[in-house]
Amino acid sequence: MVVSLAFLYNLWVIVYRFAFQEINGETLIVWFCLDYFSDFLYLADILFHFRTGYLEDGVLQTDAAKLRAHYMNSTTFYIDCLCLLPLDFLYLSIGFNSILRSFRLVKIYRFWAFMDRTERHTNYPNLFRSTSLIHYLLVIFHWNGCLYHIIYKNNGFGSKNWVYHDTESADVVKQYLQSYYWCTLALTTIGDLPRPRSKGEYVFVIAQLLFGLLLFATVLGHVANIVTSVSTARKEFQAKLDGVKTYMRMRRVPTHLQVKVIKWFDYLWLTQKCSDEEKAVSCLPDKLKAEIAINVHLDTLKRVEIFQNTEAGFLCELVLRLRPVLFSPGDYICRKGEVGKEMYIVNRGKLQVVGDNGKTVLATLKAGSYFGEISILNMGTAASVRSVGYSDLFVLSKTDMWDVLKEYPAARVRLEAIAVKRLEKYKKAPLEKVAMGRCQSTPGLVETSGRIPIEEMQLPPAPLPPPLHTTHPPSYRDQLYSSSVSPLRVASPVASCASSVRSSAAGGSAAAPRALLDSHELLECEIKRLRERLYTVETENAAMSAKLSQQQWEVDQRLQEIEMQICGGSSLSSQEENERNRESII
Repeated sequence: MVVSLAFLYNLWVIVYRFAFQEINGETLIVWFCLDYFSDFLYLADILFHFRTGYLEDGVLQTDAAKLRAHYMNSTTFYIDCLCLLPLDFLYLSIGFNSILRSFRLVKIYRFWAFMDRTERHTNYPNLFRSTSLIHYLLVIFHWNGCLYHIIYKNNGFGSKNWVYHDTESADVVKQYLQSYYWCTLALTTIGDLPRPRSKGEYVFVIAQLLFGLLLFATVLGHVANIVTSVSTARKEFQAKLDGVKTYMRMRRVPTHLQVKVIKWFDYLWLTQKCSDEEKAVSCLPDKLKAEIAINVHLDTLKRVEIFQNTEAGFLCELVLRLRPVLFSPGDYICRKGEVGKEMYIVNRGKLQVVGDNGKTVLATLKAGSYFGEISILNMGTAASVRSVGYSDLFVLSKTDMWDVLKEYPAARVRLEAIAVKRLEKYKKAPLEKVAMGRCQSTPGLVETSGRIPIEEMQLPPAPLPPPLHTTHPPSYRDQLYSSSVSPLRVASPVASCASSVRSSAAGGSAAAPRALLDSHELLECEIKRLRERLYTVETENAAMSAKLSQQQWEVDQRLQEIEMQICGGSSLSSQEENERNRESII
């Protein structure tokens, strides 16, 4: 940029001084300071070139000796030396003549390199192209005006009748403006020029008009390209909208749904969002696409609780599979009970967790929230989520999730354990927790069958103790108590004592203390037996659960192998089919 500024100084000043006003005693100091400061910048550019790296076999070379040899053996070194050719010493013999510094204009290659690099790097290329085009026009008018005045100073083509009449008496600034104005009229083909008199004047004016015609066509083409590039995004967007509107009209989609679709497009355009981000970066290599995705989505994914403290490679694999989606107001992202296929992370917008009736709002989700992590782990959908306004979300599908988990089994076990804890928060009744089929000792495994429900865990009734010898029949309370004894519900010692006391009072026999002691012993034996039976049942249930878990794991592994075989077979078949299609096309 600095060297380009020095070049632009020479581009504008050298021809101006030669045509209008050369260096004199009044302007000597100013012009000399500016001239030799630009020469100093040219010299500094040469020194910087000695330390500028270059690529050799794709590797940046930084060795000082190699850099010096590479630059001195290149054409650029000789061009830079030509730019500093010291013809200024001829001032001493022929006087001041700015045309001797014309070799400074050879530095134009650096200016073109600066313009090209800036156009690639700027975030506003169309604005830069417009500014560059205007500058080129001004430079062309400037040089052409100077040429016009040089011809005038040398008595034109034999007469001065075709120039402005007051040119000789005007000052330098007015002479320059008149020349610039004449060239602007000629090159823009507007006309209203002084009428030429001689043959040479006619030839010169015709050449000016033809050059102006070509210049006008070139400028018009550049402007058309700039306008087209500016409106390219709008045209593509409008083409998509028109296609959707045509389809909805042909299929007679209801009016309210058409309005909803058009509003969705309006929001997409107002927020300047790309409807297909994958297409936008499709030209990049996979490595660059991965780096962009990691920088865009990794922080968002780290906010998800179940993905915290997992392997970095696991997160990077998930980041590459995140997709942005946009939901309209009132859209249900997921409903309770339906088969969950995706996990969502809120990027922008507001969502509501609603009840079964669709009206009760249980919670509100904002940017940074996430949901659906339970459904993608094959555990169902726990609640319904609805978009309040336009919501931008990131989506992770179940298929992509399980493809990554195949390569990270430790992360799979941990994620399932966390998901179980989150799922139990939505369950209120104890029986619902039991019906979930989760093994508490190994929370990372899913049990699909074999769990014994509570209703079937009833033990066979134990034999009742022999009746006490009393003179009166048992009371109604005693009969009710006896018929309600269950293996999982043992009478308390207080109730046993109360029954014995009632029997003793009714009979009044002398053997009451002995009978009471026998009853206590029988109840203690029954309690001991029931405890042993309960322990045996729990042991058998735990062994069966472990066995079923092992079988489930083996089945999952087998299914994964089958899926890999199917994917491999389908890829081979698709390759063969593509090969056949290619041969048929040939």
